[in-house]
Amino acid sequence: MKLTTFFILTTLVFATSCKKTVENRITGKHEMEKAYRNGADWTGFFNAIFQNWKMELKNNGDFIETYGNTTTTGTWKVLENGKRLRLTETGGLIRPYIILESSKTSLELEEKDGDGNTNRYVLRKI
Repeated sequence: MKLTTFFILTTLVFATSCKKTVENRITGKHEMEKAYRNGADWTGFFNAIFQNWKMELKNNGDFIETYGNTTTTGTWKVLENGKRLRLTETGGLIRPYIILESSKTSLELEEKDGDGNTNRYVLRKI
């Protein structure tokens, strides 16, 4: 019985620490390095529409996204043991992403948009 309890506690601590590790790596300011839509390079189109796009994921769980004259705010949360990122805009819109990769210098996210496209974003920490 004690071994089972130890295993359960170890698993919970490991899962929680994985999530926190991802949170620590992705916290900070990011800018777009590459954008892909359905596997094709979409960076030029993205940069034309979302000029000077930047996003900051703050330590307190808030986010700020800016491009052109637009600013979007809300909260962010890492879910599923560091596998997903959820942005909840102040107006209530929820934007779910799959975290493909995260490091101290970059973040790679994937989303399915309302038209069924798969969008992948490679972000660089600034």
